[in-house]
Amino acid sequence: MFRRIFWFVLGVIAGIYGTAWAKKKAIELGERLTLASVIQAVTDVSKFLIDKLLDLLKRDADVPVGGNDQSLQS
Repeated sequence: MFRRIFWFVLGVIAGIYGTAWAKKKAIELGERLTLASVIQAVTDVSKFLIDKLLDLLKRDADVPVGGNDQSLQS
């Protein structure tokens, strides 16, 4: 019987601690997450993607197209 009470009390303590920890983390996230931080993150990601796309297009433009390839000539 004491084993059951022990594990029940341990579960209650773990539940209380876990709930308090999750609430603290949610409050911290709510304080960090502002409209300005979301806008900054979106602009950073969009700038990164645009730069990568431009690099890819520039690299594709540098590749010669047409009959310049020696392996195609017979």
